[in-house]
Amino acid sequence: MNKSKVTLPELHEHLVRTSFKDDAYVNTMSQEDKTKYFEDNFKEPEYRQDNWYTESIPVAKLVVAHPEFRSEVPLIKEDTYVSQWQAIKAQLAPHWILPYEVCATNAYPPIVAREDARGGLYRVWDGQRRTLSCLWHELATVNAYVFLEP
Repeated sequence: MNKSKVTLPELHEHLVRTSFKDDAYVNTMSQEDKTKYFEDNFKEPEYRQDNWYTESIPVAKLVVAHPEFRSEVPLIKEDTYVSQWQAIKAQLAPHWILPYEVCATNAYPPIVAREDARGGLYRVWDGQRRTLSCLWHELATVNAYVFLEP
């Protein structure tokens, strides 16, 4: 897997943009507004450490970091999405799934993940819908911003 270094300003811009899910609105925000939003909403120290990369991660290596998806599909924290897929798939409402073309062409924003302490696995911090959509469409990989322990 090829890794490319990501600057903190690039990561922070991504986090703000995907929080609002409205590029037109984010484009009207001043840099000061974006910085304040980031500071108020992203408290984890990893978001301030310069050890972020972009890469394409096998979907099979993604671990659930949050136990619920929109309170409709219960996910088991610490397990991989793939290990839960049969139970998850039956409960997914079609309106949660992103179109195949969006997933297959990487037109969606990358997910945000962190290397899991177990090694070789990645915890999904942001992007469960994108991850579940890739599984739905049977795609092998997903683009991600990944934090690696220094």
